[in-house]
Amino acid sequence: MAHRYQFDQFPVEVIRRIAASGPCSSAISLLLTSRKLYSACSDWTVFQSLIESNSNGGRQWNLGMSMFRPDKVVWARYAFADMRAAQFMTYATDSSPENASKWAPMLMTLHHPLLEFEHIKQLSMGLRSSQPQDILLLQFCITACSMSHRTFQPGFDSDEERTLLYASLLGHDLEGKDPLDLPRVLSNLQYFPSIPTNGWPRTHNPATPLSQLLLLAYKALPLIYYNLMIAITHNKVYVLKPPTHTPNPPPQPPAPPNHLPPTAIHIPFTSFMNIPLPFSLKCEEDFTTAHLPAMTHPSFISDGTWKGYTLTTWDEGPEVGRFDIPISNVKFHTRTSPNDSNILEIWCEKLHSEMMGRYRFRGTVERDTGKMELVKCYDPAYIDLPHQAVMTPFGIIGTWGERNAGNWLWLWKSGWCDSEE
Repeated sequence: MAHRYQFDQFPVEVIRRIAASGPCSSAISLLLTSRKLYSACSDWTVFQSLIESNSNGGRQWNLGMSMFRPDKVVWARYAFADMRAAQFMTYATDSSPENASKWAPMLMTLHHPLLEFEHIKQLSMGLRSSQPQDILLLQFCITACSMSHRTFQPGFDSDEERTLLYASLLGHDLEGKDPLDLPRVLSNLQYFPSIPTNGWPRTHNPATPLSQLLLLAYKALPLIYYNLMIAITHNKVYVLKPPTHTPNPPPQPPAPPNHLPPTAIHIPFTSFMNIPLPFSLKCEEDFTTAHLPAMTHPSFISDGTWKGYTLTTWDEGPEVGRFDIPISNVKFHTRTSPNDSNILEIWCEKLHSEMMGRYRFRGTVERDTGKMELVKCYDPAYIDLPHQAVMTPFGIIGTWGERNAGNWLWLWKSGWCDSEE
């Protein structure tokens, strides 16, 4: 008569392999069955295998998580988050995924397959009923998705797909509407409508909450990114003539070539963010400031160079935005303010050119908040143009000019793109 084994009498290696063959929820149910199974299954290698073998379903997470220490809590949290993401990506839903702010931002910083722009609509639905801290993190996810690598693939260039994406970023749902309306909507988008700066302080205000600035930056960047992508694709990045009031404008050097902005996959979030564990007690609060210790450090700001664009409304009036020539090879120097150790003074020595003439950057950074005042100092010295900005995981984002004028600045690290200049 054949001997019958109880499941918990199987070799530990076999039990672990079985536990890792299904979704994370099954592995957790199995380890809660008995003390012996708990001892066998409650191991970090089980949860690592769940992710690496794609046992949760959804799209394969190819980038791996080798940077994590062999800690069962860490791997279990990410395996469970991966399962939530797989459910969201596999099954069509009419709502934002449950508790998305507690796990989705962490996955996106690890370049999870959730990082695709088709998820913008569902994530946006969570903005309607979430708490303020949840809204901030959901908006981070929407911004990251809008910077998906797919936006640069040839198939994305169809009128319908571009219009649907832009409508999603603006909070509109065009699905099911008359397809004949799409070209009309798209034609309006070609004018790069001014992106409002409502709520952004015109001058430095210590009382302005960091969460307010980050939320405004996260809302603006997808629209800046989308318009910039169209401007580059259709050769609509302009070298503008200086305004008539500019005294004795210097001769303009040749404009640098247009450069593509980084996609979210390009940005090495884990290299400068202290990412909290998914589902941890204060993960939303901790994620909000996770980038600040590294990104406001003098070495991060001064190492390498920065590049970016200015979106200005001075060409056609406040209703229409235009991208000025690319900003390239910005090399910042730093020093701690002698009056406040929390303030970092920054400046660059190289002259850069735009429609107003030639300028240098100088400014300050609050290390504990990432709030920045970045000033363009023009040469000859006839004007200083202050920008109120904030350091974000996507780079430096700021505004300038009159309230609601729609003037934006975005700078990112040159090393985030495929190659240095």
